[in-house]
Amino acid sequence: MSLKIRSIWDNNGETTDRYTIVTNYQDSGREKDFNGHPVFLALSINQNYNSPQGGSMFGYCVEGDHLGKKIGLKDLSLELQGHIIARLK
Repeated sequence: MSLKIRSIWDNNGETTDRYTIVTNYQDSGREKDFNGHPVFLALSINQNYNSPQGGSMFGYCVEGDHLGKKIGLKDLSLELQGHIIARLK
């Protein structure tokens, strides 16, 4: 399955996983959170994803500005874009 990007969020480094890439995928067991908000599979990542101090991991989240500022894929470095696209395939 190839995942599609719904939105990308940048929290400007407030957490180690600075970027959250929200996908279109919803697990049938996790479609909504306790407040009724849709829950999506997301990739949390930072600029140093390929170093021991870096991170690139999947989890579930509710989409929204609590994740930071909404940005576009082109706002990220070409290297980071390539990594994200590869992880979503």
